[in-house]
Parts: sequence; structure tokens; C-alpha cells
Amino acid sequence: MKKDETGVSFGDSLHQPELFWRNIKYENIYLHAYENGVTLYKGVNDYMQFYNWKRRHQSLEYKTPEVLYKQTMTA
Repeated sequence: MKKDETGVSFGDSLHQPELFWRNIKYENIYLHAYENGVTLYKGVNDYMQFYNWKRRHQSLEYKTPEVLYKQTMTA
């Protein structure tokens, strides 16, 4: 575990946003030739919806967030 300058452990929580932005770049932006800011905005927004609801996540045992959310609501 990593520690900050005060000696407090922070784990990988600070690394997660970096992974998210890397994924957006490599799984979306670099694969599409967006013509302008409007299409870029729409494409990134669509990807974020996919990432947050439909994409399988290793940390969720390869379930989608949507499936996991629905399971917790019916339990």
C-alpha cells in the first residue's frame, strides 16, 4: 500500500481516475476521428454511459455495473 507524506495509506483509490481516462482515450477517442467538439462530446458521453453501465469490470468479478446494481436492488 502506498502512503502519502503523512504516512496515511491510500491504496489504489487515487489511481482509479487515471485508469478511467486512459480507458476513454484508448477505447474511444483514439479509435474515432471526431470531426468537431460536438461529436467528440457526444462520443465521450456515450462511452461514459457504456463504461458506467454496460462494460464488464474486473473489480466487479467481470459483471457489468448495471447487472450488479439490479441484483442489489432485488436482494
